[in-house]
Amino acid sequence: MDLYVVTKNPGEPAQLVAAPPQLDLAYLKSRVGGFVAVLQTDDFIAEALQSITLRMDEDARAKGLEANLKFEFDLVRGPVLVTIKNAKDEDRGLHREHAEAVAKALNYYSAGRRKRAS
Repeated sequence: MDLYVVTKNPGEPAQLVAAPPQLDLAYLKSRVGGFVAVLQTDDFIAEALQSITLRMDEDARAKGLEANLKFEFDLVRGPVLVTIKNAKDEDRGLHREHAEAVAKALNYYSAGRRKRAS
């Protein structure tokens, strides 16, 4: 069964990317562009975002990276990578349906999202 990570860059829609066999620290750092920080997702409103691990560059704000995701409690800057933990607390990819739901939710929270006309 194929597994995917979800990536989202500022100003772009979220993308599904085939997950490599091992999601080690080097891979995570290469996707977010620096030291890896984790945003806790337990309090997200979107159900698709409740069990994921959202990773981002720890120094994104200091680097002046562009806003990417806007939540009620935080503004996430720079690229993000979404994985999920397995029973051994190791990062792994998501099943396609879950990855698609996560991508849709991330697009909803996009900092550059345009408001719809009433």
